[in-house]
Amino acid sequence: MNNIICKSVNKNGTWYRTEVDPDGNCFYNAYAYSLEPNEYSVLDIFNRKKRVLEIKSFISNKITYNDILQLRDPLLFENMLSVFEKYDELYKYESINLSKQNLLSIEEYLELVYLKYPEKRTSEEYQYVVTHIINNVLENIRSYIKEDGKWVNDSIIPLLMKKLNIHIHIISHDTQQYIKHHPIYPSNYCIIMYHQNNHFESVGYCENNIMKRVFSLPFPEFP
Repeated sequence: MNNIICKSVNKNGTWYRTEVDPDGNCFYNAYAYSLEPNEYSVLDIFNRKKRVLEIKSFISNKITYNDILQLRDPLLFENMLSVFEKYDELYKYESINLSKQNLLSIEEYLELVYLKYPEKRTSEEYQYVVTHIINNVLENIRSYIKEDGKWVNDSIIPLLMKKLNIHIHIISHDTQQYIKHHPIYPSNYCIIMYHQNNHFESVGYCENNIMKRVFSLPFPEFP
């Protein structure tokens, strides 16, 4: 079912959001509906789930060790700090004033450690610990993304854009504006999603009875 978000103030067309299955996989349902509307819209609920699980498995398999190094997630960062410190009593959380830093990626955190303790960069024992911890996080995130019904949290969205090679604009139900805190992924095209109470839907722009769901540069301005 299509619901009108608004009439465009610049053109005669209309913005619509399209309902998708609220099964915990709504982000991926919205993605599939945006990229494959003709094929996806005619599937029954069983085959919609099958297609979404294929997409989730594809993304999961593409995530790498380097992706985890660059991931910015507050909870992940706190958990990994505690694990690092259990292995390494010499290094203490306060010693490099993390409270004065912006949210760090694991890669940035490790660089601060190496600046403070250069010997750790060449320490086989420390590097083994780093590799073990990050590989464990990698497998956990791969499993989480692949699993049926797992929500997409905010910090994973930039990672998904990278793996899918597409920018995703998200419109907030509360403000009726694009959510700005996600970085612009440097793709030549984008899709738009609507976000309300942790639920995502596909967004399209209809003009002259033609619905457009994939947008090329420049990215569309939402009224």
